[in-house]
Amino acid sequence: MGHIAFFKLATQKQIAEQFQVHRNTVSAALQTYRRGDGVKKTPQIKAKSWTAIDEETGRRLGELLAQGRSIRSAAKACRVNHETVRRYVHAGRIPGFQPESPQLERPAATPAEAREDSRLAAASDRTERDQNDRQAAMGMGAQDIPGRVAASIGEQAGPKPHFSAARAVKQAGVLVALPALLETGLLRHLDQLPESKGYYRPANLLLFLAFMFLTRVCSVEQMRYQSPGEWGKILGSDRSPEVTTLRRRIRQLATSKAMDSWQSNLAKDWLSEDPEETATLYLDGHVKVYHGRKGNLPRHFVSRQKLCLPAAVSYWLHALGGTPLLCLHQQIDSKMIQTLQQDILPQLRELGLLSANSQEPASSTVTPPVLNLIFDREGWSPKLFGELARQGVACITWRKGKVQPWSEQEFVAREVRIPGPCGSVIRRLSLAEKPLELKGWDIKAREIRCLRSDGRQSSIITTNNQMDINQVAGSILSRWSQENFFLYARREFGLDHLPVHELEPVDPAEKVVNPPWRRLKKAIAKLKNRLGHLTRRIDAQSKPTQPVGKLQTKKTDLAKELQELCQTQKSLPEHVKAGDLSPSEQLEALPRPVRQFYDLIRMIVYRAETALTPLVNGNRKGRPHSRSLLKSVFKSEADILPDEANGELVIRLLNQSNKAQNQALKELLETLNQKEIRFPETNLKLVYKLAD
Repeated sequence: MGHIAFFKLATQKQIAEQFQVHRNTVSAALQTYRRGDGVKKTPQIKAKSWTAIDEETGRRLGELLAQGRSIRSAAKACRVNHETVRRYVHAGRIPGFQPESPQLERPAATPAEAREDSRLAAASDRTERDQNDRQAAMGMGAQDIPGRVAASIGEQAGPKPHFSAARAVKQAGVLVALPALLETGLLRHLDQLPESKGYYRPANLLLFLAFMFLTRVCSVEQMRYQSPGEWGKILGSDRSPEVTTLRRRIRQLATSKAMDSWQSNLAKDWLSEDPEETATLYLDGHVKVYHGRKGNLPRHFVSRQKLCLPAAVSYWLHALGGTPLLCLHQQIDSKMIQTLQQDILPQLRELGLLSANSQEPASSTVTPPVLNLIFDREGWSPKLFGELARQGVACITWRKGKVQPWSEQEFVAREVRIPGPCGSVIRRLSLAEKPLELKGWDIKAREIRCLRSDGRQSSIITTNNQMDINQVAGSILSRWSQENFFLYARREFGLDHLPVHELEPVDPAEKVVNPPWRRLKKAIAKLKNRLGHLTRRIDAQSKPTQPVGKLQTKKTDLAKELQELCQTQKSLPEHVKAGDLSPSEQLEALPRPVRQFYDLIRMIVYRAETALTPLVNGNRKGRPHSRSLLKSVFKSEADILPDEANGELVIRLLNQSNKAQNQALKELLETLNQKEIRFPETNLKLVYKLAD
């Protein structure tokens, strides 16, 4: 074959066609012959794997297949690639042979499936519902005229939820979260809320707000761009509340006494559900920036923007792992140390975490710790640590100030468990411990350091002398779960959105910074900056003979002016009562009850979503991210099929984007069906299904 190609008696293409091999095989054989090792390493020529079947081969294949031969056996007999034959068979291109297509017979439907199919066939579609909503006499989607008229004149409360069959209801997948919301306590302690007459019952309003946050509608104003009729199908009503109605009803429900009582009862329930996590709490402040121009709010430093801006401050307590427990709103920020002493400790006693007859701070006896409180460096105060230790509260925080590094030989590698909202993770850390000795330190404490990979040492201070070193390190590292909650709640649930446009005056008895004192402080800072710049210019003169008389005189004048400003500032009080401010300097604040109401709903929603997260099993390989899948499910469409005869409300979810998500969703729905939850104020049991 090599001689034929060498003397150009035939081309490589002609040789390949003659011997029924690929051209690359002929080329490789020719190169082997030219190297001189053709006798030893002659390539074996195999049958060609054709990509096409000629007429004669196709007829032969048809005969073999008609005799009952398999595709692979017939292809081998005709020296053809079996995958090519398979494609020809499926395409019907083998002459004389037609494959028998199996008839897939659907098994006979059960009576329940037959009833569901009939309800689905009679259910309204999106176009039909849109047309009915537009033709409603009392406004978009308001079709329940008798019920609305009766509620408007006060003859009766709003009707209970009533469902009608509907196909592909927008965002009806949020009903998957209803069992978790009910178990979290959304509709508990409704007797603590004031009576509010209207078409929508308090349970309907709370469900609507929770569903709104779960579908990432972060503010009431965004409901102006949602379909009210579709939301009505989800709630069992004719339509969702209008924005002005919703704001009015929330103001009626959100009173100071009701919100304090509701939050306290919910916190007690959550603490009783997780007794192991009540021994450790996280404390941190959150700043909600005010971007409006309507009022004059107190200014606070916003760390994420590195600016001092008008804002409202709240302090949050989280359980171990980052689940929210309590939120305390303030008109004027008195800093963490004062807030801890004046507000947090009384709240802990009310929740039963501390005894009501706990020792006074003046006592010298240290009580064994019954509670660990973790916070950042803002709460650093050795005096405060001693007072809390005498009341049974152990502190865990980062040490403030510069420290001398310890020898690396003192650190020991340890396995540390770091709790999180969806479970714990294990990390290997290098830790070391020593007793803490500080000037004026009147209690026993420990300093624990963690050696980082870059050689830096993080210093942890704790007044709990009984807690294991691994547990101390894991607890304070888990504090990032609280920071992650703030980040997640701001992005997903609109934590920083303003709840209302109205403002309220600050309590006249509140202590605020004296505006003249603040202006003098700012002027003194500027003057010190100028004086320092002038001093550096004088010291930097290159020629000793150069006259500096004018600069020296200016420096003397600035120093005299600075001294006068400092004396004037000392003569003014740093803080005054808010009621003593001039009318142009009066401060305002966001209404506390309304803020507390919205934040309570956000806390319930976050806890409910966190409870659902392990059920979709997102940690397994190949599974989607749990929270991302839940977010997609909440926004997806679903069929709502009530079955009054059997007392069921079937929620038939449409499929997700891939099989992995569908499989994870099926496992979640099976778990929810086992709980046998009934829709509030009805006898309908929720039954979740995934469309076939």
